[in-house]
Amino acid sequence: MTDHLLSPVAALDSQAPARLMLDDGPEQRTEYAFQGHGFALDKLGILIPPQARCEVVESLQVCPLPGAADWFLGMAQLRGYILPVFDLQRLALGSGTAPQRLRRFLVLEPQQKGLAVLLPAMPKRLQFSAQQQMDNQAGVPPRLLPHCRNLFYDNGLWLELDFDGLFSQMAKQLVVTH
Repeated sequence: MTDHLLSPVAALDSQAPARLMLDDGPEQRTEYAFQGHGFALDKLGILIPPQARCEVVESLQVCPLPGAADWFLGMAQLRGYILPVFDLQRLALGSGTAPQRLRRFLVLEPQQKGLAVLLPAMPKRLQFSAQQQMDNQAGVPPRLLPHCRNLFYDNGLWLELDFDGLFSQMAKQLVVTH
């Protein structure tokens, strides 16, 4: 039973990585369709693009614009850059994020073309396999459907969105009425 184990001297002299000193058979490697971070909006999950530069900011001072859509919270200044601030939960699900004592925002692309999204909860690390990927888009909110790149299921729907397309469309819908 211990025939495949190396002696301590042989193990120290070996160039093999430590995990290969015990022969467990062929290495099992899982391929993931998505690896990155995401956050939950009620029962809907939103995946943050892995290549996106982003940060979580607490207590961002938001200046509302009178007459703007209810999902557009206003504008904020972060390190000299002016950012539009959105309530993605209100846009997608029709219900706003519950008021919190400390509001957190996810700032995507914090310089120049950046924007901020109200976070109901902190983002968490996520991995989805190809088996968790779905084709049926029945549960995707209509406003997000045209911008849904991938859909995964793990105790609820998780959407990988085309954020550039979504927020470009939202910017076109921002009509301030008096």
